[in-house]
Amino acid sequence: MKKIEYKSFEMKAAVVDSATNEMFIEGYAATFGNEDAKQLTWYPDIRDYVLASDTIEPGAFKKTLSERKNRIAFCKNHFFDDAKGKIIELKEDDNGLFVKVRISDAEDELKTKIKEEIYTEFSIGFSTINSKWEKKEDGTYIRHLIEIKLYEISVVTVARDENAKTTDIKSIENALKTIDSLINTEKNEEKKYKLLQLKSLFDIEPAEPLEEKKPIEKRGLKLSKYKFINT
Repeated sequence: MKKIEYKSFEMKAAVVDSATNEMFIEGYAATFGNEDAKQLTWYPDIRDYVLASDTIEPGAFKKTLSERKNRIAFCKNHFFDDAKGKIIELKEDDNGLFVKVRISDAEDELKTKIKEEIYTEFSIGFSTINSKWEKKEDGTYIRHLIEIKLYEISVVTVARDENAKTTDIKSIENALKTIDSLINTEKNEEKKYKLLQLKSLFDIEPAEPLEEKKPIEKRGLKLSKYKFINT
């Protein structure tokens, strides 16, 4: 079973065609070589939680883009069954994972909230396929993400901590508390079932090494500007 993590980055730009009201957003959904803010993370080698940060290595997206590029969805707040647009460009370059999205014509409210800078970040959902751990002199760790499997890219609101580039769910206990709270308050049976499925992906005391229990994680980029194009 795969655990879930989330990572967010700033979107770079939104472009609106004033004649057609089409909106395109673009930016780097993940960047290489940047070290995340330290958070509590499960480290399989010592089977305990440690204070660690992540960094994505060049080439991490190469295999997943070659295998499932056309299957990656664009969503809002990681709701997989509610696509909000179409990814028209997705590639790995020297800087990271670049994405360009056309927002659906049916999403006028989302377009307005992007213009108003309410939704300001991309966040990606992925599983870590291969990683390497590095211990630092201060006793904390860096997890180098060497290969990841990408599932979806979402538009999300700005992170609470403006200095943090990630919104990882690395503490499984905290994630479970959040999910349990949603399950207890959700009245829609279909949504409650999906929450129960999500909960089943977590394991507080993993029985296998991390290599066999790959987390689904998320990253993204902040939208700083938008502009209008007259046609």
